[in-house]
Amino acid sequence: MTILPLGHHYTEDRIINQNTLAPFYIPFLSESRAKNLKQVLIKGTSAAVNSLNGRIRRSDFLQFCPLCAEGDVKIYGEKYWHREHQIIGVRVCANHHVFLENSFVQMRSYYQLDKVCSAEQAIRITQVRPIDQSKFSHQIFLKIAQNVNWLLNQHDVEPTSELVQRRYQSLLFNEGLTTYLGKLRVKKLLEAIQDYYPGQLLKSLQCEIGESTHSNWVLRTLRPSSAFQNPLYHLLIIFFLGYNISDFLQVSAEIKPFGNSPWPCLNPACQHFLKQVIQKCQVVQNTYGNAKGIFCCNCGFTYSRVGPDRSEEDRFRFISVEEYGRVWDSSLQNMWRNSEITLKEMADFLKVDSQTIKRQATRLELDFPRQSKGVEVLELSTSIKSSKVFSPPSAQEYRSEWLTIRELNPDLGRTALLQQFGRVYSWLYKHDKEWLNEHLPIVKKRDFSSSSNWNEKDAALKISIEEAAKRLKDSIGRPIRVTARAISIEVGNTRLRQNIQRLPLANQALVSSVESREDFFIRRVYWASDCFRQEVIHPTYRQIACRAGIRPHTETLESVQKAITVALQPFTPQNI
Repeated sequence: MTILPLGHHYTEDRIINQNTLAPFYIPFLSESRAKNLKQVLIKGTSAAVNSLNGRIRRSDFLQFCPLCAEGDVKIYGEKYWHREHQIIGVRVCANHHVFLENSFVQMRSYYQLDKVCSAEQAIRITQVRPIDQSKFSHQIFLKIAQNVNWLLNQHDVEPTSELVQRRYQSLLFNEGLTTYLGKLRVKKLLEAIQDYYPGQLLKSLQCEIGESTHSNWVLRTLRPSSAFQNPLYHLLIIFFLGYNISDFLQVSAEIKPFGNSPWPCLNPACQHFLKQVIQKCQVVQNTYGNAKGIFCCNCGFTYSRVGPDRSEEDRFRFISVEEYGRVWDSSLQNMWRNSEITLKEMADFLKVDSQTIKRQATRLELDFPRQSKGVEVLELSTSIKSSKVFSPPSAQEYRSEWLTIRELNPDLGRTALLQQFGRVYSWLYKHDKEWLNEHLPIVKKRDFSSSSNWNEKDAALKISIEEAAKRLKDSIGRPIRVTARAISIEVGNTRLRQNIQRLPLANQALVSSVESREDFFIRRVYWASDCFRQEVIHPTYRQIACRAGIRPHTETLESVQKAITVALQPFTPQNI
Protein backbone atom coordinates (compact mmCIF):
# COMPACT_ATOMS: atom_id res chain seq x y z
CA MET A 1 0.00 0.00 0.00
CA THR A 2 1.39 3.39 -1.01
CA ILE A 3 1.31 6.17 1.59
CA LEU A 4 1.24 9.73 0.22
CA PRO A 5 2.02 12.90 2.24
CA LEU A 6 -0.78 15.01 3.63
CA GLY A 7 -1.97 17.78 1.32
CA HIS A 8 -0.88 16.00 -1.87
CA HIS A 9 -2.66 16.73 -5.15
CA TYR A 10 -2.53 13.23 -6.58
CA THR A 11 -5.74 11.55 -7.69
CA GLU A 12 -6.33 8.08 -9.04
CA ASP A 13 -6.96 9.44 -12.55
CA ARG A 14 -3.83 11.60 -12.43
CA ILE A 15 -1.61 8.68 -11.44
CA ILE A 16 -3.15 6.45 -14.14
CA ASN A 17 -2.89 9.11 -16.87
CA GLN A 18 0.65 10.23 -16.11
CA ASN A 19 2.32 7.01 -14.97
CA THR A 20 0.69 4.03 -16.73
CA LEU A 21 0.17 2.93 -20.32
CA ALA A 22 -3.62 3.12 -20.02
CA PRO A 23 -3.98 6.33 -22.13
CA PHE A 24 -2.45 4.42 -25.05
CA TYR A 25 -5.24 1.81 -24.96
CA ILE A 26 -8.32 3.73 -23.80
CA PRO A 27 -9.31 5.42 -27.14
CA PHE A 28 -9.76 1.96 -28.68
CA LEU A 29 -11.73 0.45 -25.79
CA SER A 30 -15.44 0.35 -25.11
CA GLU A 31 -16.68 2.49 -22.23
CA SER A 32 -17.29 -0.50 -19.96
CA ARG A 33 -13.91 -2.05 -20.68
CA ALA A 34 -12.08 1.23 -20.08
CA LYS A 35 -13.85 1.60 -16.74
CA ASN A 36 -12.89 -1.95 -15.78
CA LEU A 37 -9.27 -1.28 -16.76
CA LYS A 38 -9.06 1.72 -14.44
CA GLN A 39 -10.60 -0.24 -11.58
CA VAL A 40 -8.03 -3.02 -11.98
CA LEU A 41 -5.16 -0.50 -12.05
CA ILE A 42 -6.49 1.19 -8.92
CA LYS A 43 -6.34 -2.18 -7.15
CA GLY A 44 -2.66 -2.31 -8.00
CA THR A 45 -2.14 -4.84 -10.79
CA SER A 46 -0.97 -4.45 -14.39
CA ALA A 47 -2.57 -7.69 -15.56
CA ALA A 48 -5.34 -5.83 -17.37
CA VAL A 49 -2.83 -3.86 -19.45
CA ASN A 50 -0.67 -6.92 -20.21
CA SER A 51 -3.74 -8.76 -21.53
CA LEU A 52 -4.37 -5.98 -24.05
CA ASN A 53 -1.20 -6.73 -26.02
CA GLY A 54 -2.96 -9.60 -27.77
CA ARG A 55 -0.94 -11.59 -30.26
CA ILE A 56 2.02 -9.21 -30.40
CA ARG A 57 4.96 -10.26 -28.24
CA ARG A 58 6.48 -7.49 -26.15
CA SER A 59 10.20 -6.66 -26.17
CA ASP A 60 12.52 -8.91 -24.19
CA PHE A 61 14.19 -5.95 -22.46
CA LEU A 62 13.32 -2.51 -21.18
CA GLN A 63 14.33 0.06 -23.80
CA PHE A 64 15.88 3.50 -23.59
CA CYS A 65 17.01 6.39 -25.78
CA PRO A 66 20.70 7.28 -25.27
CA LEU A 67 20.06 10.99 -25.85
CA CYS A 68 17.10 11.02 -23.47
CA ALA A 69 19.29 9.36 -20.82
CA GLU A 70 22.00 12.01 -21.22
CA GLY A 71 19.38 14.77 -21.02
CA ASP A 72 17.84 13.27 -17.89
CA VAL A 73 21.19 13.33 -16.13
CA LYS A 74 21.72 16.99 -17.04
CA ILE A 75 18.23 18.04 -15.95
CA TYR A 76 17.39 15.71 -13.05
CA GLY A 77 20.79 14.37 -12.05
CA GLU A 78 19.84 10.77 -12.85
CA LYS A 79 18.34 8.59 -15.56
CA TYR A 80 14.78 7.24 -15.48
CA TRP A 81 12.61 4.88 -17.49
CA HIS A 82 10.40 6.53 -20.12
CA ARG A 83 7.05 4.79 -20.46
CA GLU A 84 6.67 5.72 -24.17
CA HIS A 85 9.83 3.68 -24.92
CA GLN A 86 8.30 0.48 -23.51
CA ILE A 87 5.19 0.31 -25.72
CA ILE A 88 4.90 -2.46 -28.29
CA GLY A 89 5.84 -1.25 -31.78
CA VAL A 90 7.91 1.75 -30.61
CA ARG A 91 11.40 1.39 -32.07
CA VAL A 92 12.67 5.00 -32.09
CA CYS A 93 12.60 8.06 -29.88
CA ALA A 94 10.02 10.56 -31.06
CA ASN A 95 12.01 13.49 -29.67
CA HIS A 96 15.53 12.70 -30.88
CA HIS A 97 14.81 10.55 -33.98
CA VAL A 98 17.26 7.83 -32.95
CA PHE A 99 16.73 4.10 -32.45
CA LEU A 100 16.03 2.81 -28.95
CA GLU A 101 18.54 0.51 -27.29
CA ASN A 102 17.99 -2.51 -25.03
CA SER A 103 18.93 -2.23 -21.40
CA PHE A 104 20.05 -5.13 -19.18
CA VAL A 105 16.63 -5.41 -17.54
CA GLN A 106 14.46 -8.20 -18.88
CA MET A 107 10.74 -7.60 -19.38
CA ARG A 108 9.00 -10.14 -17.13
CA SER A 109 5.41 -11.15 -16.63
CA TYR A 110 3.67 -9.36 -13.80
CA TYR A 111 3.61 -12.41 -11.53
CA GLN A 112 7.39 -12.93 -11.90
CA LEU A 113 8.43 -9.39 -11.06
CA ASP A 114 10.29 -9.72 -7.75
CA LYS A 115 12.42 -6.63 -7.73
CA VAL A 116 12.71 -3.15 -9.16
CA CYS A 117 15.78 -2.12 -11.16
CA SER A 118 16.40 1.61 -11.60
CA ALA A 119 17.39 3.11 -14.93
CA GLU A 120 20.49 4.54 -13.26
CA GLN A 121 21.71 1.01 -12.58
CA ALA A 122 20.64 -0.66 -15.83
CA ILE A 123 21.33 1.91 -18.55
CA ARG A 124 24.78 2.16 -20.08
CA ILE A 125 25.06 4.94 -22.66
CA THR A 126 25.88 3.45 -26.06
CA GLN A 127 26.56 4.78 -29.52
CA VAL A 128 23.63 6.69 -31.01
CA ARG A 129 21.95 5.22 -34.11
CA PRO A 130 20.03 7.97 -35.94
CA ILE A 131 17.18 7.01 -38.27
CA ASP A 132 17.31 7.63 -42.02
CA GLN A 133 14.17 9.57 -42.86
CA SER A 134 14.60 8.85 -46.57
CA LYS A 135 13.68 5.23 -45.79
CA PHE A 136 9.97 4.50 -45.67
CA SER A 137 10.28 1.97 -42.82
CA HIS A 138 12.12 4.52 -40.67
CA GLN A 139 9.40 7.09 -41.42
CA ILE A 140 6.77 4.63 -40.14
CA PHE A 141 8.82 3.87 -37.00
CA LEU A 142 9.01 7.61 -36.25
CA LYS A 143 5.33 8.08 -36.98
CA ILE A 144 4.40 5.29 -34.56
CA ALA A 145 6.54 6.84 -31.81
CA GLN A 146 5.08 10.32 -32.36
CA ASN A 147 1.50 9.07 -32.32
CA VAL A 148 2.13 6.99 -29.19
CA ASN A 149 3.54 10.09 -27.47
CA TRP A 150 0.45 12.06 -28.44
CA LEU A 151 -1.87 9.39 -27.01
CA LEU A 152 0.03 9.16 -23.74
CA ASN A 153 -0.30 12.91 -23.21
CA GLN A 154 -4.06 13.05 -23.87
CA HIS A 155 -5.99 12.76 -20.63
CA ASP A 156 -9.43 13.69 -21.90
CA VAL A 157 -9.87 11.21 -24.79
CA GLU A 158 -13.00 9.16 -24.23
CA PRO A 159 -13.21 5.41 -24.97
CA THR A 160 -14.81 5.30 -28.44
CA SER A 161 -14.38 1.81 -29.91
CA GLU A 162 -17.75 1.97 -31.72
CA LEU A 163 -17.01 5.45 -33.03
CA VAL A 164 -13.60 4.28 -34.26
CA GLN A 165 -15.31 1.54 -36.29
CA ARG A 166 -17.71 4.05 -37.87
CA ARG A 167 -14.80 6.34 -38.77
CA TYR A 168 -13.08 3.40 -40.46
CA GLN A 169 -16.24 2.66 -42.44
CA SER A 170 -16.53 6.29 -43.56
CA LEU A 171 -12.90 6.59 -44.70
CA LEU A 172 -12.75 3.15 -46.32
CA PHE A 173 -15.96 3.87 -48.22
CA ASN A 174 -14.47 7.09 -49.61
CA GLU A 175 -11.51 5.03 -50.85
CA GLY A 176 -13.79 2.43 -52.46
CA LEU A 177 -12.63 -0.28 -50.03
CA THR A 178 -16.03 -1.00 -48.51
CA THR A 179 -19.62 -0.97 -49.65
CA TYR A 180 -22.03 1.74 -48.52
CA LEU A 181 -23.45 -0.60 -45.87
CA GLY A 182 -19.99 -1.41 -44.54
CA LYS A 183 -19.06 -4.73 -46.15
CA LEU A 184 -15.32 -4.84 -46.71
CA ARG A 185 -13.94 -5.39 -50.21
CA VAL A 186 -11.42 -7.76 -48.69
CA LYS A 187 -9.18 -8.60 -51.65
CA LYS A 188 -8.87 -5.00 -52.79
CA LEU A 189 -8.25 -3.81 -49.22
CA LEU A 190 -5.52 -6.34 -48.44
CA GLU A 191 -3.78 -5.69 -51.75
CA ALA A 192 -3.82 -1.94 -51.07
CA ILE A 193 -2.33 -2.34 -47.57
CA GLN A 194 0.33 -4.78 -48.77
CA ASP A 195 1.19 -2.38 -51.56
CA TYR A 196 1.53 0.46 -49.03
CA TYR A 197 3.59 -1.35 -46.39
CA PRO A 198 6.66 -3.40 -47.38
CA GLY A 199 6.40 -6.99 -46.20
CA GLN A 200 9.67 -6.76 -44.25
CA LEU A 201 8.36 -3.77 -42.29
CA LEU A 202 5.16 -5.60 -41.30
CA LYS A 203 7.19 -8.65 -40.31
CA SER A 204 9.47 -6.58 -38.06
CA LEU A 205 6.36 -5.19 -36.32
CA GLN A 206 4.84 -8.70 -35.97
CA CYS A 207 2.01 -7.56 -38.24
CA GLU A 208 2.34 -9.88 -41.23
CA ILE A 209 -0.86 -10.23 -43.21
CA GLY A 210 -0.16 -13.65 -44.69
CA GLU A 211 -2.10 -15.35 -47.45
CA SER A 212 -5.38 -15.81 -45.59
CA THR A 213 -8.19 -13.54 -46.72
CA HIS A 214 -10.50 -14.75 -43.95
CA SER A 215 -8.65 -14.01 -40.73
CA ASN A 216 -5.77 -11.61 -40.20
CA TRP A 217 -5.12 -8.55 -38.05
CA VAL A 218 -6.48 -6.15 -40.69
CA LEU A 219 -9.88 -7.86 -40.84
CA ARG A 220 -10.01 -8.44 -37.08
CA THR A 221 -9.39 -4.74 -36.49
CA LEU A 222 -11.85 -3.42 -39.07
CA ARG A 223 -14.73 -5.79 -38.36
CA PRO A 224 -16.88 -5.05 -35.31
CA SER A 225 -16.05 -7.52 -32.56
CA SER A 226 -16.02 -7.79 -28.81
CA ALA A 227 -12.36 -8.85 -28.95
CA PHE A 228 -9.87 -6.03 -28.38
CA GLN A 229 -7.12 -5.46 -30.95
CA ASN A 230 -3.71 -4.01 -30.17
CA PRO A 231 -3.52 -0.23 -30.81
CA LEU A 232 -0.51 -0.83 -33.08
CA TYR A 233 -2.91 -2.44 -35.57
CA HIS A 234 -5.13 0.63 -35.39
CA LEU A 235 -2.19 3.00 -35.95
CA LEU A 236 -1.04 1.12 -39.06
CA ILE A 237 -4.54 1.27 -40.56
CA ILE A 238 -4.89 4.97 -39.66
CA PHE A 239 -1.54 5.77 -41.34
CA PHE A 240 -2.63 3.79 -44.42
CA LEU A 241 -5.77 5.96 -44.61
CA GLY A 242 -3.60 9.09 -44.58
CA TYR A 243 -4.16 10.29 -41.01
CA ASN A 244 -2.38 10.70 -37.69
CA ILE A 245 -4.26 9.60 -34.59
CA SER A 246 -4.95 13.21 -33.55
CA ASP A 247 -6.63 13.99 -36.87
CA PHE A 248 -8.37 10.61 -37.05
CA LEU A 249 -10.16 11.17 -33.74
CA GLN A 250 -11.66 14.35 -35.22
CA VAL A 251 -12.97 12.68 -38.39
CA SER A 252 -16.73 12.64 -38.76
CA ALA A 253 -18.13 9.14 -38.40
CA GLU A 254 -21.11 10.00 -40.61
CA ILE A 255 -20.94 8.76 -44.19
CA LYS A 256 -21.89 11.55 -46.58
CA PRO A 257 -21.12 10.31 -50.08
CA PHE A 258 -22.78 13.36 -51.63
CA GLY A 259 -21.67 16.04 -49.18
CA ASN A 260 -24.01 18.41 -47.38
CA SER A 261 -27.26 19.95 -48.57
CA PRO A 262 -28.45 21.78 -50.57
CA TRP A 263 -28.01 20.13 -53.96
CA PRO A 264 -28.79 21.61 -57.42
CA CYS A 265 -31.91 21.10 -59.48
CA LEU A 266 -30.88 19.69 -62.87
CA ASN A 267 -34.19 20.23 -64.68
CA PRO A 268 -33.52 22.55 -67.69
CA ALA A 269 -37.21 23.44 -67.83
CA CYS A 270 -37.30 24.63 -64.19
CA GLN A 271 -36.65 28.19 -63.03
CA HIS A 272 -34.30 26.73 -60.39
CA PHE A 273 -32.08 25.02 -62.98
CA LEU A 274 -28.52 24.59 -61.56
CA LYS A 275 -29.53 26.38 -58.34
CA GLN A 276 -28.89 24.71 -54.98
CA VAL A 277 -32.48 24.19 -53.83
CA ILE A 278 -32.79 20.44 -53.02
CA GLN A 279 -32.65 19.95 -49.26
CA LYS A 280 -33.00 16.17 -48.92
CA CYS A 281 -31.15 13.25 -50.47
CA GLN A 282 -32.20 9.61 -50.17
CA VAL A 283 -29.15 7.33 -50.11
CA VAL A 284 -29.45 3.61 -50.88
CA GLN A 285 -26.98 0.89 -51.83
CA ASN A 286 -27.01 -0.22 -55.46
CA THR A 287 -26.33 -3.71 -56.81
CA TYR A 288 -22.55 -3.21 -56.72
CA GLY A 289 -22.45 -2.00 -53.11
CA ASN A 290 -21.97 1.66 -54.03
CA ALA A 291 -24.00 4.54 -52.62
CA LYS A 292 -26.79 5.71 -54.89
CA GLY A 293 -28.20 9.18 -54.15
CA ILE A 294 -31.74 10.13 -55.22
CA PHE A 295 -32.44 13.88 -55.43
CA CYS A 296 -35.93 15.34 -55.88
CA CYS A 297 -36.71 19.00 -56.59
CA ASN A 298 -40.04 20.67 -55.83
CA CYS A 299 -40.66 20.79 -59.60
CA GLY A 300 -40.90 16.97 -59.52
CA PHE A 301 -37.66 16.33 -61.40
CA THR A 302 -35.91 13.42 -59.67
CA TYR A 303 -32.44 12.26 -60.63
CA SER A 304 -29.88 9.85 -59.20
CA ARG A 305 -26.14 9.31 -59.28
CA VAL A 306 -23.57 6.98 -57.75
CA GLY A 307 -21.19 8.34 -55.11
CA PRO A 308 -19.08 9.33 -53.46
CA ASP A 309 -18.61 12.75 -55.03
CA ARG A 310 -14.96 13.48 -55.76
CA SER A 311 -15.26 17.14 -56.73
CA GLU A 312 -17.69 20.04 -56.79
CA GLU A 313 -18.43 19.31 -60.46
CA ASP A 314 -19.83 15.91 -59.49
CA ARG A 315 -22.79 17.64 -57.83
CA PHE A 316 -23.97 18.78 -61.28
CA ARG A 317 -24.15 15.34 -62.91
CA PHE A 318 -26.55 12.41 -62.79
CA ILE A 319 -26.61 8.89 -64.21
CA SER A 320 -30.35 8.54 -64.63
CA VAL A 321 -33.65 10.38 -64.31
CA GLU A 322 -36.02 8.66 -61.91
CA GLU A 323 -38.92 10.97 -62.71
CA TYR A 324 -39.16 14.01 -65.00
CA GLY A 325 -41.93 15.75 -63.06
CA ARG A 326 -44.80 18.05 -63.93
CA VAL A 327 -42.69 21.06 -65.02
CA TRP A 328 -40.56 19.02 -67.43
CA ASP A 329 -43.65 17.21 -68.79
CA SER A 330 -45.52 20.48 -69.26
CA SER A 331 -42.60 21.99 -71.15
CA LEU A 332 -42.40 18.97 -73.48
CA GLN A 333 -46.17 19.04 -74.12
CA ASN A 334 -46.10 22.74 -75.05
CA MET A 335 -43.15 22.33 -77.41
CA TRP A 336 -44.62 19.15 -78.95
CA ARG A 337 -47.79 21.01 -79.93
CA ASN A 338 -45.80 23.87 -81.46
CA SER A 339 -45.12 22.89 -85.08
CA GLU A 340 -42.40 25.54 -85.32
CA ILE A 341 -40.13 23.63 -82.91
CA THR A 342 -38.19 20.66 -84.28
CA LEU A 343 -37.41 17.47 -82.43
CA LYS A 344 -33.75 18.42 -82.20
CA GLU A 345 -34.57 21.83 -80.73
CA MET A 346 -36.71 20.16 -78.07
CA ALA A 347 -33.89 17.73 -77.24
CA ASP A 348 -31.33 20.55 -77.03
CA PHE A 349 -33.51 22.64 -74.72
CA LEU A 350 -34.37 19.76 -72.38
CA LYS A 351 -30.77 18.42 -72.57
CA VAL A 352 -31.69 14.89 -73.62
CA ASP A 353 -31.41 12.98 -76.91
CA SER A 354 -34.11 12.64 -79.55
CA GLN A 355 -34.98 9.07 -78.57
CA THR A 356 -35.70 10.19 -75.01
CA ILE A 357 -38.04 12.88 -76.36
CA LYS A 358 -39.91 10.20 -78.32
CA ARG A 359 -40.16 7.83 -75.35
CA GLN A 360 -41.46 10.55 -73.05
CA ALA A 361 -43.94 11.71 -75.69
CA THR A 362 -45.26 8.15 -75.81
CA ARG A 363 -45.57 8.11 -72.02
CA LEU A 364 -47.53 11.39 -72.10
CA GLU A 365 -49.79 10.00 -74.90
CA LEU A 366 -49.09 12.95 -77.20
CA ASP A 367 -50.53 13.01 -80.73
CA PHE A 368 -48.73 11.16 -83.55
CA PRO A 369 -47.56 12.14 -86.02
CA ARG A 370 -46.71 15.77 -85.34
CA GLN A 371 -45.86 18.40 -87.94
CA SER A 372 -42.51 20.13 -87.62
CA LYS A 373 -41.17 23.04 -89.69
CA GLY A 374 -42.16 22.76 -93.34
CA VAL A 375 -43.69 19.47 -94.38
CA GLU A 376 -41.35 17.06 -92.54
CA VAL A 377 -43.22 14.50 -90.41
CA LEU A 378 -41.68 13.07 -87.22
CA GLU A 379 -42.86 9.61 -86.22
CA LEU A 380 -41.87 7.37 -83.36
CA SER A 381 -40.06 4.15 -84.07
CA THR A 382 -42.20 1.00 -84.01
CA SER A 383 -40.57 -0.29 -80.81
CA ILE A 384 -41.80 2.62 -78.69
CA LYS A 385 -45.17 3.51 -80.24
CA SER A 386 -48.06 3.71 -77.85
CA SER A 387 -49.76 0.41 -77.23
CA LYS A 388 -53.09 2.22 -77.46
CA VAL A 389 -52.39 3.00 -81.13
CA PHE A 390 -50.22 0.07 -82.23
CA SER A 391 -50.74 -3.56 -81.13
CA PRO A 392 -47.52 -5.40 -80.20
CA PRO A 393 -46.36 -8.35 -82.31
CA SER A 394 -47.78 -11.70 -81.24
CA ALA A 395 -45.84 -14.85 -80.34
CA GLN A 396 -46.77 -16.32 -83.71
CA GLU A 397 -45.16 -13.36 -85.49
CA TYR A 398 -41.92 -13.77 -83.47
CA ARG A 399 -41.91 -17.52 -84.23
CA SER A 400 -42.38 -16.86 -87.92
CA GLU A 401 -39.62 -14.27 -87.95
CA TRP A 402 -37.26 -16.65 -86.15
CA LEU A 403 -37.93 -19.47 -88.62
CA THR A 404 -37.19 -17.07 -91.49
CA ILE A 405 -33.92 -16.05 -89.81
CA ARG A 406 -32.91 -19.72 -89.43
CA GLU A 407 -33.78 -20.46 -93.05
CA LEU A 408 -31.69 -17.54 -94.32
CA ASN A 409 -28.75 -18.27 -91.99
CA PRO A 410 -28.43 -22.06 -91.78
CA ASP A 411 -24.70 -21.98 -90.89
CA LEU A 412 -24.91 -19.60 -87.91
CA GLY A 413 -24.49 -21.06 -84.42
CA ARG A 414 -26.33 -20.07 -81.26
CA THR A 415 -23.91 -17.34 -80.20
CA ALA A 416 -23.88 -15.73 -83.66
CA LEU A 417 -27.69 -15.77 -83.82
CA LEU A 418 -27.93 -14.09 -80.41
CA GLN A 419 -25.43 -11.40 -81.42
CA GLN A 420 -27.06 -10.62 -84.78
CA PHE A 421 -30.74 -11.15 -83.98
CA GLY A 422 -30.86 -10.39 -80.27
CA ARG A 423 -34.28 -8.69 -80.36
CA VAL A 424 -36.16 -11.77 -81.59
CA TYR A 425 -33.98 -14.22 -79.65
CA SER A 426 -34.44 -12.32 -76.35
CA TRP A 427 -38.24 -12.06 -76.74
CA LEU A 428 -38.61 -15.76 -77.45
CA TYR A 429 -36.21 -16.68 -74.65
CA LYS A 430 -38.29 -14.68 -72.17
CA HIS A 431 -41.82 -15.50 -73.39
CA ASP A 432 -41.56 -18.76 -75.42
CA LYS A 433 -38.39 -20.48 -74.17
CA GLU A 434 -39.52 -24.08 -74.72
CA TRP A 435 -40.36 -23.45 -78.39
CA LEU A 436 -37.08 -21.55 -78.89
CA ASN A 437 -34.99 -24.44 -77.49
CA GLU A 438 -36.63 -26.79 -80.00
CA HIS A 439 -35.69 -24.48 -82.90
CA LEU A 440 -32.10 -23.64 -82.01
CA PRO A 441 -29.12 -25.02 -83.97
CA ILE A 442 -27.62 -28.25 -82.66
CA VAL A 443 -24.64 -27.60 -80.40
CA LYS A 444 -21.48 -28.48 -82.28
CA LYS A 445 -19.11 -30.65 -80.28
CA ARG A 446 -15.44 -29.87 -80.55
CA ASP A 447 -13.13 -32.58 -81.76
CA PHE A 448 -10.31 -33.01 -79.26
CA SER A 449 -9.06 -36.26 -80.74
CA SER A 450 -6.31 -34.64 -82.78
CA SER A 451 -3.46 -32.96 -80.93
CA SER A 452 -2.03 -31.38 -84.09
CA ASN A 453 -4.48 -28.48 -83.90
CA TRP A 454 -3.50 -27.82 -80.30
CA ASN A 455 0.17 -27.91 -81.18
CA GLU A 456 -0.38 -25.39 -83.96
CA LYS A 457 -2.44 -23.14 -81.65
CA ASP A 458 0.22 -23.44 -78.96
CA ALA A 459 3.04 -22.39 -81.29
CA ALA A 460 1.01 -19.53 -82.80
CA LEU A 461 -0.12 -18.24 -79.41
CA LYS A 462 3.47 -18.37 -78.09
CA ILE A 463 4.57 -16.03 -80.88
CA SER A 464 1.58 -13.73 -80.28
CA ILE A 465 2.37 -13.47 -76.56
CA GLU A 466 6.03 -12.67 -77.17
CA GLU A 467 5.14 -10.04 -79.77
CA ALA A 468 2.51 -8.51 -77.46
CA ALA A 469 5.02 -8.27 -74.60
CA LYS A 470 7.53 -6.59 -76.91
CA ARG A 471 4.91 -4.08 -78.13
CA LEU A 472 4.01 -3.21 -74.53
CA LYS A 473 7.67 -2.63 -73.63
CA ASP A 474 8.32 -0.60 -76.80
CA SER A 475 5.16 1.50 -76.53
CA ILE A 476 5.66 5.27 -76.66
CA GLY A 477 4.99 7.32 -73.53
CA ARG A 478 4.98 6.39 -69.86
CA PRO A 479 5.97 2.72 -69.52
CA ILE A 480 3.23 0.15 -69.05
CA ARG A 481 4.02 -2.82 -66.83
CA VAL A 482 3.97 -6.08 -68.76
CA THR A 483 1.52 -8.15 -66.72
CA ALA A 484 -0.45 -11.25 -67.67
CA ARG A 485 -3.60 -9.15 -67.91
CA ALA A 486 -1.92 -6.51 -70.09
CA ILE A 487 -0.66 -9.23 -72.45
CA SER A 488 -4.14 -10.82 -72.56
CA ILE A 489 -5.69 -7.51 -73.58
CA GLU A 490 -2.96 -6.87 -76.15
CA VAL A 491 -3.43 -10.34 -77.65
CA GLY A 492 -7.19 -9.75 -77.75
CA ASN A 493 -8.14 -12.59 -75.42
CA THR A 494 -9.09 -11.43 -71.92
CA ARG A 495 -9.60 -15.06 -70.80
CA LEU A 496 -6.14 -16.09 -71.91
CA ARG A 497 -4.92 -16.99 -68.42
CA GLN A 498 -7.90 -19.28 -67.82
CA ASN A 499 -7.41 -21.36 -70.97
CA ILE A 500 -3.63 -21.52 -71.31
CA GLN A 501 -2.85 -24.50 -69.08
CA ARG A 502 -3.14 -27.02 -71.95
CA LEU A 503 -0.76 -24.92 -74.10
CA PRO A 504 2.72 -25.45 -72.57
CA LEU A 505 4.68 -23.26 -75.00
CA ALA A 506 2.26 -20.36 -74.70
CA ASN A 507 2.11 -20.76 -70.92
CA GLN A 508 5.90 -20.68 -70.67
CA ALA A 509 6.05 -17.60 -72.92
CA LEU A 510 3.48 -15.84 -70.74
CA VAL A 511 5.33 -16.62 -67.50
CA SER A 512 8.69 -15.49 -68.91
CA SER A 513 7.21 -12.33 -70.47
CA VAL A 514 5.58 -11.05 -67.28
CA GLU A 515 7.63 -8.23 -65.79
CA SER A 516 8.49 -8.14 -62.09
CA ARG A 517 7.76 -4.97 -60.13
CA GLU A 518 11.47 -4.41 -59.62
CA ASP A 519 12.25 -4.67 -63.37
CA PHE A 520 9.32 -2.41 -64.16
CA PHE A 521 10.54 0.32 -61.79
CA ILE A 522 14.05 0.08 -63.28
CA ARG A 523 12.59 0.50 -66.77
CA ARG A 524 10.67 3.56 -65.59
CA VAL A 525 13.88 5.04 -64.17
CA TYR A 526 15.55 4.90 -67.58
CA TRP A 527 12.42 6.30 -69.21
CA ALA A 528 12.46 9.25 -66.77
CA SER A 529 16.13 9.83 -67.58
CA ASP A 530 15.34 9.96 -71.33
CA CYS A 531 12.54 12.45 -70.67
CA PHE A 532 14.91 14.81 -68.83
CA ARG A 533 17.49 14.44 -71.61
CA GLN A 534 14.91 15.46 -74.24
CA GLU A 535 13.81 18.39 -72.07
CA VAL A 536 17.47 19.47 -71.64
CA ILE A 537 17.12 19.32 -67.85
CA HIS A 538 19.84 18.10 -65.49
CA PRO A 539 17.83 16.19 -62.89
CA THR A 540 18.69 15.32 -59.32
CA TYR A 541 18.39 11.86 -57.79
CA ARG A 542 15.06 12.83 -56.25
CA GLN A 543 13.67 14.28 -59.50
CA ILE A 544 14.33 11.04 -61.39
CA ALA A 545 12.75 9.00 -58.60
CA CYS A 546 9.64 11.23 -58.60
CA ARG A 547 9.28 11.25 -62.41
CA ALA A 548 9.59 7.46 -62.44
CA GLY A 549 6.95 7.15 -59.70
CA ILE A 550 9.26 5.26 -57.33
CA ARG A 551 7.61 4.77 -53.94
CA PRO A 552 9.62 5.14 -50.71
CA HIS A 553 9.71 1.42 -49.90
CA THR A 554 10.64 0.56 -53.50
CA GLU A 555 13.47 3.09 -53.51
CA THR A 556 15.21 1.07 -50.80
CA LEU A 557 15.82 -1.78 -53.27
CA GLU A 558 19.48 -1.93 -54.18
CA SER A 559 18.80 -2.59 -57.88
CA VAL A 560 16.51 0.48 -58.11
CA GLN A 561 19.07 2.69 -56.35
CA LYS A 562 21.77 1.44 -58.72
CA ALA A 563 19.53 2.13 -61.76
CA ILE A 564 18.94 5.73 -60.63
CA THR A 565 22.69 6.21 -60.09
CA VAL A 566 23.44 4.88 -63.59
CA ALA A 567 20.68 7.03 -65.10
CA LEU A 568 22.27 10.12 -63.52
CA GLN A 569 25.72 9.48 -65.03
CA PRO A 570 25.06 11.18 -68.41
CA PHE A 571 24.13 14.35 -66.50
CA THR A 572 27.38 14.57 -64.49
CA PRO A 573 29.66 17.53 -65.45
CA GLN A 574 32.36 15.36 -67.03
CA ASN A 575 29.78 13.71 -69.33
CA ILE A 576 27.98 16.90 -70.39
